[in-house]
Amino acid sequence: MKLPQRILAGFFGFALLCLTLVATPVPSASAASNQFMDQVKDIMEEVPLSDGKFSVKTPPLEIPKRLIVEQAIVSFKPDTIKQGTIDVLKITGTDGTVAYNCVNLKVKKDTDLIKSCGGPANLVANNTVIYEASGSGFGPEKNGEFSVDLKFVEDPS
Repeated sequence: MKLPQRILAGFFGFALLCLTLVATPVPSASAASNQFMDQVKDIMEEVPLSDGKFSVKTPPLEIPKRLIVEQAIVSFKPDTIKQGTIDVLKITGTDGTVAYNCVNLKVKKDTDLIKSCGGPANLVANNTVIYEASGSGFGPEKNGEFSVDLKFVEDPS
């Protein structure tokens, strides 16, 4: 009697393993790209402004696929924040290589940082980057939120 139960248990165990392997999604490059984009968007969605200033620096982020940042549109909360200055906006590889850099840029609502800084940011596949930005002189309301709406394009090649 015990032998058939062991065989039956083994069969169910094997069937469960097969079902788990079939039902578990394998992360794709596209899923990895989406995960990267979500991480970056989460970082830039709402950066607190305190006394007219902000500062943000990410932990290292893995770029799964070549990505091009085509737009980075500035917005503020509350609407009484009208302008400020991006002191530094920089994307660097963990080896120190600068992938994108912009300094001392006056911004207001709907400023496109990519257009204002001279073109798209090309992020190389299988590279690790750190994003950092700081700004000052935001007002006339000095406290609120600075955010950037990013538009990415995956390089088709």
